Amino acid sequence: MITSNGARVRDLQGNLLYSNSLPEELVLELYKTPFDTSKVCMNSYQDEGWFTNKDIPAMRQFHKESGFDYNVVDFSKHHGRGAEKVFFIGKTPEDLVEVEAYLRDKFGDVTTIVYSALACLEVMNKNVSKGDALKHLLESREYELKDCIAFGDGMNDVEMLSWSGKGCIMQDADIRLKKACLELEIIGSNKEESVARYLRTQFGLDY
Repeated sequence: MITSNGARVRDLQGNLLYSNSLPEELVLELYKTPFDTSKVCMNSYQDEGWFTNKDIPAMRQFHKESGFDYNVVDFSKHHGRGAEKVFFIGKTPEDLVEVEAYLRDKFGDVTTIVYSALACLEVMNKNVSKGDALKHLLESREYELKDCIAFGDGMNDVEMLSWSGKGCIMQDADIRLKKACLELEIIGSNKEESVARYLRTQFGLDY
């Protein structure tokens, strides 16, 4: 299971197979990123859990079923250990324009910066991606990237989709992903369970 855009890979029992964390000193600098707190919230995924700078009931409710809840912290006093990613969620995509410009100017050469959703900008360690994580995972398998089928709907899927033998973009994917990967097939939407339908067709499985 690839999580945090490729910063972590775990097996089905939850055992860690691969890890690529942001350096602690770099995380502390990322915490200093300026942003409008009325429009943007800062978050981090770390070994100890999910941290954010303010309580957002709607976000807590969204993750209620998964049991994955956040802790509100003062990032100016928070540690930077074991950070998979630091990410910023805006009320609208426009709210992240200045944040993205700042991050790319100050940290673009030492991190990977990518949108996982229209209004969610994420920062991982250099060269972290789902595609890179898949490469590491396959080192212990008897097949290669060319043998894989990948599905994606966000800009954080570009490498995985491009490097796999077959990449499929969801119909309701980020328009930026569709423009970045013009050569890839677009299938149905997530709501239509199109991944399951596609795999059943490809492998001749009964519905």
